[in-house]
Amino acid sequence: MTATAPAVGVNVLLERGQEQGDVIEQLTAHGLSVQRVLPRLNIVSGIVDPARLKELSELAGVRAVEVDRAISAAGSRGKRAKRS
Repeated sequence: MTATAPAVGVNVLLERGQEQGDVIEQLTAHGLSVQRVLPRLNIVSGIVDPARLKELSELAGVRAVEVDRAISAAGSRGKRAKRS
């Protein structure tokens, strides 16, 4: 039995002028679990198996697929900042 990689969070940038509903339907059909849609920015966020990233990026109406990376304040490492 082979272990599968855990799903990753992604942000998908859609091409302007495309029917967003159709593109989102295709993304879903190709494995994206949609979590949020920002229609004015043409961005769809969700989770997907990392093995399907290339597949998503090649769909008509998709401009880019980027893996969502956690961002934290530099040096915070989860600790509370000291007050002066």
